[in-house]
Amino acid sequence: EGRGGDPAFAAEVQDILGVAADARMACVVAAFDGNRDSPLRNPDDRLEKAGLVSFWHVRGDHHFGLVPLGSRPVAEAVADLVDQLACCNSGRVGIATADDLSGFGTAFQLATHTVETVPRGRTDIAVVDDRLPQVLLTASPAVSHLLVRRTLGPILAQPTHQSDVLLATLRALIAHGGSPTHAAEDLICHRNTVIYRIKQIQDLTAKSISDPRDRLLFALALMALEK
Repeated sequence: EGRGGDPAFAAEVQDILGVAADARMACVVAAFDGNRDSPLRNPDDRLEKAGLVSFWHVRGDHHFGLVPLGSRPVAEAVADLVDQLACCNSGRVGIATADDLSGFGTAFQLATHTVETVPRGRTDIAVVDDRLPQVLLTASPAVSHLLVRRTLGPILAQPTHQSDVLLATLRALIAHGGSPTHAAEDLICHRNTVIYRIKQIQDLTAKSISDPRDRLLFALALMALEK
């Protein structure tokens, strides 16, 4: 609840949990997704066997934990944490880190947004650092909706078959930096076919695949559409 920056509260946390105010830590959030049980089965036992201390709680639709990361490099410690949790996970999980106790509230919010970047029905453990664009979109639903409507709206308004073809072409172009040659290889079609579709996309959206800003908007809109 943002009280980590209060020295008196931080001292209380250290007395009760044994976690220092300046300790680096991870916040792990698992979504219940309408189920009675958390997708993480006894994560504290699993982590304890790996030599990791953790503290867990339930808040609303989320089962979340605080995991001190020790003195190892953060990326290494988080990778190990993901490996351990993968053995007891059956749903959507997000992880964010904090440099100290005062940042744990923010880490909880980021981990919660990270969970929402994982489609329902998947069993992925997502780390916020690996999904920053998706987390930005998830944290701003109104912006995400506007981005899709303004950027892809004219394509989505076409008959389903045509819009599906154009969206698939756009995804391939984004994946290859706008190259029609490499996109054609992915799509298993002729380069001229991709060039024709590029013209259709640009005529519909009034945006250019060759323009870096427009290409970024296309990439973000596709992410927003798929989440």
